[in-house]
Amino acid sequence: MRRAAVVAIAASVALLTAPAQAAPTLDDAAWESVRTPQIAELSVTEISAPRRGEDLHVTLEIVNTSDTTMTDLQVTTRRGDRVSTVDAGRSELATGQFPYFAATAAPADLEPGERTTVELRVPTGLNDQGTLALDEDGVYPLMFALTGFQDGAAHALADDRLLLPVGDSKAKDSLTVLYPLTATVDIVPGETGGESLILQSEQLAGQLGPEGRLTRLVDTYLDHNQPGCVVLDPALVDVASRMADGYTVASNRPSIVKKPQRLRDSWGSTNDTAGVEGTGSAAAQAFLDKLKKLDCISTMPWANADQNAAAKTRNAWLLHEAVARGNETIEDTLGITPTTILVPGNGYVTSDFTTNAPYADLGTPTVLVADNTTVTGSEHYATYNASLASLLAATGSRPETTAYSNPALRYDFAADAPASRALSAAAGIRLARTEHAAPEADKDAPLVAKLPNQLDPAAAAAVLDELAQGAAEGGIGKLGAAETNNQPGSPYADPAALSGPEILLAEQQARYADELMLIMVNDPNIALTRYGFTLPLRRDLLMALSLNDRQTASGYQDAIVRSTRRFEANSEQLQELRASVSLIPPGNVYTRSSQSSPLLIVAENSLPLPVEAHIKYEGPKSASLNTPETLRVPAKGSITVSMTADLPTDRRTDLRLWLATPDGATISQPVTIAVQTRGGMLSVYGLGGLVALLALGALAVRLRRASHKKK
Repeated sequence: MRRAAVVAIAASVALLTAPAQAAPTLDDAAWESVRTPQIAELSVTEISAPRRGEDLHVTLEIVNTSDTTMTDLQVTTRRGDRVSTVDAGRSELATGQFPYFAATAAPADLEPGERTTVELRVPTGLNDQGTLALDEDGVYPLMFALTGFQDGAAHALADDRLLLPVGDSKAKDSLTVLYPLTATVDIVPGETGGESLILQSEQLAGQLGPEGRLTRLVDTYLDHNQPGCVVLDPALVDVASRMADGYTVASNRPSIVKKPQRLRDSWGSTNDTAGVEGTGSAAAQAFLDKLKKLDCISTMPWANADQNAAAKTRNAWLLHEAVARGNETIEDTLGITPTTILVPGNGYVTSDFTTNAPYADLGTPTVLVADNTTVTGSEHYATYNASLASLLAATGSRPETTAYSNPALRYDFAADAPASRALSAAAGIRLARTEHAAPEADKDAPLVAKLPNQLDPAAAAAVLDELAQGAAEGGIGKLGAAETNNQPGSPYADPAALSGPEILLAEQQARYADELMLIMVNDPNIALTRYGFTLPLRRDLLMALSLNDRQTASGYQDAIVRSTRRFEANSEQLQELRASVSLIPPGNVYTRSSQSSPLLIVAENSLPLPVEAHIKYEGPKSASLNTPETLRVPAKGSITVSMTADLPTDRRTDLRLWLATPDGATISQPVTIAVQTRGGMLSVYGLGGLVALLALGALAVRLRRASHKKK
């Protein structure tokens, strides 16, 4: 049994250091495009929605991204039939034929890497030449197509597609908009409670600056009279608050476990953990001041983590931090009480979440999911428009592919320009309102639009401008009930779902963080608590489970790399912290004067809180060691432990000792000590002395005999 315990130690270390094999690779099938691959780049840079009969003015940029010259180029304006539903609009963007041709342009030939700008004036009236012939207000699929010759053959080189709203919106139905604010929080991994903030870069400071993405998003929302509810990432609020108090930028984190170092070992070494003072404190405070002006705040899981993956770890503390900590953090930081609505970033829940959520002390919130997903028991689940959310998600510099979108309508949305996709998003709002206002529509069903997690300021402005043409809910409006099903989840494959190995790592490391916490005890003289000390380690895991950038074809692989590195760094920190509670052997051989002499060993604790542990051992069957019932090692200190032992006296006894939690989980690496009882040593020495005396006696006899012979 003791040998099995030692084997378990090695196994636990092997599991803890497994992230190198855990990183999933990009599943090309999950991101497979239904659009023809682009040979060149054609991007709308400026466009405005016209009134019926007005000319459409558009500026396009063309880039030859190939390695051969493109000649006889032509840009053609094409459109499809007017659409009246969001699904129809998305279908046109993915697979539309655009049969009606309008104005064209003939740019000059382009060498490899060369670019040019084209300005088009496209008539829309029925009687104009080269017109789009738009005979009524509404939303029309529009495409700008680039054709030409390359290597002597004609090619369709590129296209840019969008949904063009024409005229004013006729639908005035109320709409509730959910406006997410999140960003990648790049705290240097391995943080523990009580440490000052260290960030890996100033990227977040840039987003919080006056012209940064996050500040522009808040300004846009406030300028449009807060037409809905902001969905805040509590991790973003927390780090902004800490940034406002000052922070450091560094690539590594200094160890909290101080190790003795000889002077010569430090010669020539560099301190790569010193870092530089952060520059974004004022920007962070200004951002927080803007957030305090918000009328309606809901929360997303911490760091926009995948709540289903967190639930699958079956770790109640990790799930609590993922979904239940947010409201408390926001209220403490901003002084605003959020709604009881949780908005998961992936838009659906699995049976793991519905089963384990009650154990996370989540309370009784409403969890908002896409309306084509299902849950087990709908009492606390509500919905938003899945098709509209999928169209809105395809905006910004890194457009997202939602888990609940039909794969037949998925493609690399970056094939269309950001300006085009922003206008399509505004058109989607108009279409959703039109559907909702139709006579056959269910008037009791609410209209809720969720904007993308990685919201872009330009797209947000386009959507809110469209909202301003009709009625919008201030705050959370009426919510619809979710569909109940025995097999909850998304109806389609989620390309951003966390892999099994990643969830296993989160489960293991969360358990090790729990065990680390449980070996410590709170001390009334120390402000830091054991939960507070280990809390950042759990938040590291939630950042590794974050969906930020993971839902995008262009950002997926980078997000995987970030998660893998965070798992690895968290693993190293957990190992170092566990190793900081250790037994120090007395030397090569511990010599006792007698069987009744105690066996002494030193227990050391480098953690900032006292530790309670048990001493476990492994040795010969004839060896018995009487260890203390409980060992309390002071914070940042050590203690000498006295143990009685019944050991063989006729030979040296080797013992392996280690520290364990009260329930037997291993804390420290085993140490081996050799014990020799002096009684056994004397018997050997006595036998040696007798042999020596006999040898001397024999030598004396020989000398006397030799002396007699000489005489």
